[in-house]
Amino acid sequence: MRSCPSALTAAVGRVLALELREIPLVGGDSGVVVRDRLAISCSDQTVEIAVQTTAPAQNMSRLLNLNEFSADDQARAVALAAVELLAAVDADIRQRLAPSVANVPPSIPRPVVPEPPTTLVSPAPPIARDGSRGRVFAYGGFRSFLAAGSALQVLGGGVAWSRRLRVTPLVLALDADLGFGEGQNQTHAASAWLGSLGVVLGAARDFGSITAEVGVGLRVGGARFHGEVDGGTVLLPWAGPLLALRFSVQAWRVNLTTSLEAGLAALGAQGTADGQALVSVRGLWLAAGVGIGF
Repeated sequence: MRSCPSALTAAVGRVLALELREIPLVGGDSGVVVRDRLAISCSDQTVEIAVQTTAPAQNMSRLLNLNEFSADDQARAVALAAVELLAAVDADIRQRLAPSVANVPPSIPRPVVPEPPTTLVSPAPPIARDGSRGRVFAYGGFRSFLAAGSALQVLGGGVAWSRRLRVTPLVLALDADLGFGEGQNQTHAASAWLGSLGVVLGAARDFGSITAEVGVGLRVGGARFHGEVDGGTVLLPWAGPLLALRFSVQAWRVNLTTSLEAGLAALGAQGTADGQALVSVRGLWLAAGVGIGF
């Protein structure tokens, strides 16, 4: 071995002696005539292994990059590569070593491949577009009842919950709201508090970051009339079917939404003064609102 570290030279010698224990080894300066010559040369982290035989005349060589092996495996890799070259050029050596060399795949240790670094920070989970766990919205807006002669406009707000059913375009929405409005004629005035619960079943479709939803449902509520109305303070129920349309824009983990609603108060409530309609929650209604969802 030429130009190799002494530790590597000694280790390779021990492995060669073990692998070639039935074959006599002679040093290069002994003066004995040999049939096969083995030369191992080191240059930085590269080792060249060369074998020369005289009967018949053949030369074979191989380069090994020591960086591909761990420090404990380098000497064994060099020695086994040398044994494999000797067996390739000399049939006698090949037969003596059989089946360890002739029939067994090369046993040079595989290059050491470093493991990928451990991820210290897990990526943020993607936002579920299907809304399978549901979203809660806070919103504000108005609702106008268009009954002739006793129209009522209510301003207010509420909360809503919306869930997009998994693997389907269907959407289920529930809401609760409360609003305040006033009505008057030439001689009388009254105020109204309106509360309601709504349920809507519809379908949704995504257009990039915008989601459009349309559905039908039912709204049930109560109206409290106060002021110059017959009977003083009156609490009456109201209810009716509705058609709803909502557009929402998803921005990170929140939704900005706007909604439109039209309905018909089939069960109406009305506050009267002297027998004449003063404020009414009946007939056609229109509503609009804006909100934010989490």
